Amino acid sequence: MTDTALLVIDVQRSFEHMPYGSTSDVPAWQERQCALIDAARARGWPVVFVRHNGRSGPCLPASGHVTLMDFVERRDEEPVFDKRVHDALTESGLEPWLRERGLSRLLISGIRTEQCCETTARVASDLGF
Repeated sequence: MTDTALLVIDVQRSFEHMPYGSTSDVPAWQERQCALIDAARARGWPVVFVRHNGRSGPCLPASGHVTLMDFVERRDEEPVFDKRVHDALTESGLEPWLRERGLSRLLISGIRTEQCCETTARVASDLGF
């Protein structure tokens, strides 16, 4: 049994419709993100996907863009949690899911590392992960 889970945060089509700088490094990031997911699976770590549901724009669920990016292959047993704030643990149901399974170490990856990934890491640390 493992105590480690991989969180894949905001790897959703919504961000393909946002006005963020250059996309020249996207192929390299996609390759590395897939390699990280594959490595977690090979180690038997749960892979957990977290999507951001916003109040407007491409992150609004009604936009149709709050789905995983096409390059990601999620397995049926891999859960998806939805968040409305920057961190993935607040009000998403993720924290109790992790605790019920004895998962206390988190690897955090995804989009906007300086925002949602970092905030999740800080909140996770405060909660004892």
